[in-house]
Amino acid sequence: MELLFAAKSKIDDKGRVRIHPMLRKKLGLKAGCRVEWSINNLGQAVFRAAKPKYVKKRPI
Repeated sequence: MELLFAAKSKIDDKGRVRIHPMLRKKLGLKAGCRVEWSINNLGQAVFRAAKPKYVKKRPI
């Protein structure tokens, strides 16, 4: 099932990956999270959630 969603994910001209929303949900990603991806030995795209960037909170 994950491969089905990975197949629906797309790469645009600039090399950015648009991941299918159901796959994002399975990976536990929220908006703005980075994703690392690679191609495995079967030629399939493999996605992994990268550590989110630290956001310094401003005092109120």
